[in-house]
Amino acid sequence: MVYAEYYIRDSITRLQSLQKRLSKTVITENDKSRLTGYCLDLMMAYEELSKIKKMNTYNVVKTNVKLLLKQLKITDKPEDFKEMLQDLIETVTMNEEIHYSYDEKRNHTEITKKNMDLIFNNFLEKDNKLNILDTTCDHGINIDSLSDIFQNSITYGVCEKIGLRQIAKNYADKTIAGTFFGNRISNNVFDIVFLQPAISYTFEENKYDFMVQKNKKEKNYIQNSLKYAREDGVITIVIPYYRLYKDMCLLLSKNLKNLQIRKLENEVSSDLIVLIGQKSSEKQLDKEIYGILRNLNDIKKIESLEEHLISSIQLKSNWLAVDLFRGSILDESEITDMLKASKVKTKFWEQQDMNNDLNKEVRPLLPFNVGQIGLVLTSGSLDGIIEEENGSKHVIKGRVIKKTDSDYNVSNDNDIEHMIVEEIISNKVEINVLMPNGEFKILT
Repeated sequence: MVYAEYYIRDSITRLQSLQKRLSKTVITENDKSRLTGYCLDLMMAYEELSKIKKMNTYNVVKTNVKLLLKQLKITDKPEDFKEMLQDLIETVTMNEEIHYSYDEKRNHTEITKKNMDLIFNNFLEKDNKLNILDTTCDHGINIDSLSDIFQNSITYGVCEKIGLRQIAKNYADKTIAGTFFGNRISNNVFDIVFLQPAISYTFEENKYDFMVQKNKKEKNYIQNSLKYAREDGVITIVIPYYRLYKDMCLLLSKNLKNLQIRKLENEVSSDLIVLIGQKSSEKQLDKEIYGILRNLNDIKKIESLEEHLISSIQLKSNWLAVDLFRGSILDESEITDMLKASKVKTKFWEQQDMNNDLNKEVRPLLPFNVGQIGLVLTSGSLDGIIEEENGSKHVIKGRVIKKTDSDYNVSNDNDIEHMIVEEIISNKVEINVLMPNGEFKILT
């Protein structure tokens, strides 16, 4: 299902519920507020549909909802209110049977260098040492623009695929690869966090509405990226304007302050806007920002980035160290660096020296049978270093793994074939050996 379709159906249900309740009670300001909210979500849904699927029907419904929103602001008569509500339900339900579809080929694109310059060139403290994070680094075009603007900064890029990381390495100072939610990155240390999240246009139908809201890629991405920015750090979000539904507006108005909004021109997509704000420590709803975001249902009314430059933004002067920046997919060089920095080898040899100090002359029970050998190996009694006469050393680790043997028997009963599958699960002793030349062997 297309998300816009979900919002339309959800709004119809809420409107019908409100209509039934109003037939028994008087109209309150809360009722007018609810109806306004439902209208705004409908406006945004039809705005999205008119962009992703060109159909005149969407524009007709969108125009009718706009008119109802205008009338809602000036009417005080209960009968007018109920009549408007009925008109709105009829307008939407009349078009509810339309089949909504979406072309999934609309992909993430980098922002033009000209627009990146317009977004960030008016920042103060540009010459300071800054930490800049691009959470969708991909081919490195955006992070390259940021490096040119903030030349004394340290740039960090997150790439979803290891192949893209090889490209991004040419532009960012530090890069990692892997799914964003699996990466490990220091919190509250970045001066600028640049976000251009993937958009969830469709989803698998689920009877639980809260799951629909929870699974929106862009909302989850933004929510989990806010923690990386330091207090008063700058959050820059590039997103289609028609994705600012109520849940997104609430998220942004609780976490951002000094918000500025501009539409991006001369891009592959004409629907993109940039939201620039500073991370707020209060986590309280900013009603002014919320009201602005909720009414961004017409891109023509959004100020252009070229005509209205971003107001100056003051960044903090003290630099914070990024202690942790590790991806969920590691390449060979990263594993090598981690091993060099780790104390695991030192601790391992210290443990071997300790064991040698505790060794006493013993008389082992020989010879072992197979069961006894397995017991000794799996207990860890033989784990450690085995040294040969020539000074070569081997690291040995024993363990038990589950082994499944399957037996297939086919029988014929009255011309009907039956297959019986028997599975036998047993424990199997396995010895892992690290040879002096670095070769790894498994002995069973």
